[in-house]
Amino acid sequence: MNHLKKFVTEPRYPLILFAGITFVIWIFGKFYQPILSEAQVYSGESISSNSIGQLVVSEGIVINSYRNKQGIQFLTLKSENGEYRVSFFPSLGKLSFVPRKGDLVRVTGLLNIYRKQPQISPLSYQSITKISDESSATTIVSPYPIIDITEVNKYMGQTVWINNLIPTSVEKFTSQKGYKMLRFQVTSSTGISVNGIFFEGNWDKETLDIMLSSQKRISMLATIGEFRGEVSLNGKQVRFD
Repeated sequence: MNHLKKFVTEPRYPLILFAGITFVIWIFGKFYQPILSEAQVYSGESISSNSIGQLVVSEGIVINSYRNKQGIQFLTLKSENGEYRVSFFPSLGKLSFVPRKGDLVRVTGLLNIYRKQPQISPLSYQSITKISDESSATTIVSPYPIIDITEVNKYMGQTVWINNLIPTSVEKFTSQKGYKMLRFQVTSSTGISVNGIFFEGNWDKETLDIMLSSQKRISMLATIGEFRGEVSLNGKQVRFD
């Protein structure tokens, strides 16, 4: 017992233990290769507790890519049956590409749940590969409905592409919890206006530049919801028409 107490209280021992665990994780991520023949195909559907820990392979379009201060890469992918997250830790190695919105990627990893959403945890840096990017995505069928702003009420709660929009206002602000957000308004050619927000992690400088181009028409990928009795957009991605 005295030896255990000394181990816990001595500053250098916990540091050595932490370094050892980190090294083991790094070695595991660097050299472990998933057995692809055992992986089940996953397409974004809801999962049960029996599926947690299952080795899966999935293809999806990147709709959000975010790296935090610790270097962890977070992706949100859209596949045939829904959206799911991918969390890639630096200990797994370095990816061969920089994930960007619109990329079509293939992921192999362990299926789990994070904040009530499906998530795939890759097993190595080779577990994520890019199949194609947005510039060559003409052969890829969009997994989202493409609509006009007059149809938003029909797609409440769904994620859609809304075409033929003009940004009429955009404002950066910080939430009470310290998140950096974008508040915006878009208007159709017929004069219909809708307000919305880009949450932190869903927008970057390119997003802001596009939203500030009030003379050009854009398309927006957004989840349609309601705020204070009015239709509201949760922005995911924008591009010029």
